[in-house]
Amino acid sequence: MTCDTNEEGVKEFTNNNSHHSFITATNASKSLNVTSITGVANRNSFVFRIHPINSIFTGEALAIFQAIDDLSIPEKNLMILTDNLSALQA
Repeated sequence: MTCDTNEEGVKEFTNNNSHHSFITATNASKSLNVTSITGVANRNSFVFRIHPINSIFTGEALAIFQAIDDLSIPEKNLMILTDNLSALQA
């Protein structure tokens, strides 16, 4: 399911699937000196600095990959909240 985080679809999904799903949010940010990625899920999280040559797109894609790798629970559906649809489509 892909939708804007403001849409009713997200609220409906979380209300109907919260017991069967694992929800994580990811983000990336960039300054002149560093590109950072973050992921937050329940009681776990990560924050990494990656080389500043990396773009926001690369950071977003890496944050999604890292969330799947580090924060997901195999027995549950995974819902990732991100503001970068193009990273999901790549």
